[in-house]
Amino acid sequence: MSFDQLSDRQQSLAMRRVAECALPEFGLEGARLELVMHAFNTTFRARHSSGDYAIRINVNSSRVASQVAGEVAWVESLFQEGHVLVPEPRRTLCGSAFALLESSYFDQPRPVVCFGWVNGRTVVRRPSANLAYQMGATMAALHHQAMDFILPDGASRPVLKSVLEGEIWLLDEPIFNDSRARAEAALDRVKKSEPPRLTHFDLHFRNVRQCGNRLAVFDFDDSVFSWPLVDAAQSMFYIRRAPNAASLETAFWNGLGSNPSTFGASQKDFEDLVMGRAILLANELLKNKTANIAAYAGRYIKLVRRWLVEYHEGGAFRPVGNLAEVEED
Repeated sequence: MSFDQLSDRQQSLAMRRVAECALPEFGLEGARLELVMHAFNTTFRARHSSGDYAIRINVNSSRVASQVAGEVAWVESLFQEGHVLVPEPRRTLCGSAFALLESSYFDQPRPVVCFGWVNGRTVVRRPSANLAYQMGATMAALHHQAMDFILPDGASRPVLKSVLEGEIWLLDEPIFNDSRARAEAALDRVKKSEPPRLTHFDLHFRNVRQCGNRLAVFDFDDSVFSWPLVDAAQSMFYIRRAPNAASLETAFWNGLGSNPSTFGASQKDFEDLVMGRAILLANELLKNKTANIAAYAGRYIKLVRRWLVEYHEGGAFRPVGNLAEVEED
């Protein structure tokens, strides 16, 4: 039986067995595992006598070994510099940035990474303007640090070549094809503005925690060599999903200290890039192996289709609404 044929519970249990095998690799024998999230990837909290840690197993992620090493290397650099609050990576006892562990449900070993646990408060229901400001300021700090960061030998990260991040195009219908073409054209124009640099590319309210007066950032699995404006567009997709989106958007730009014109881009190009994030997510769902995600893929694609139609009629790209509004096929 393949992984995508398992139920959500069976998948979680299968990944728990992988996490259990990972514990001695990282010197965490005897730790108690708690499932934190089983979604695109699977994360467990490992409670150990030396402290708490996040164990992440790459389930749907297509990152190869050198790219996982690149993710850890960047987070290590950020942790050591201290300007951005990030979890401390924990290497294996052999000094590797990750462990490669077998699962009978996959043809290839799964990369597993370990980071120190970030204590703090997660705000997702109604984030404040102050949180959005901090997120923008944090993104600016990441962009600044990435200008001088050089990956060590043997480590890499992907370079963004298209709005699909190199994935196969699966949404072959007119509204999606036309929208993708517009987003790709906007990306091509942004590419001419400056060289790419490492960007988080998934900075949203679920990937940050409020730690006192600082914002901690985690989950760098999506990080790619991209452009600051494109990185901002990825975050803006999520900001505009919030009920108080208008105030959050203003605060985010203030924290970032820029706007589309600062990067030499038009507002229309930026809107097309935000739309590109929606297309990327919808396309990814069609190949996602996680049971609880695959269950709503069809409804989510219907919702995105509605957003695209509304956007093509004019105005800004507004991803408003939720899956409860969409009927099953």
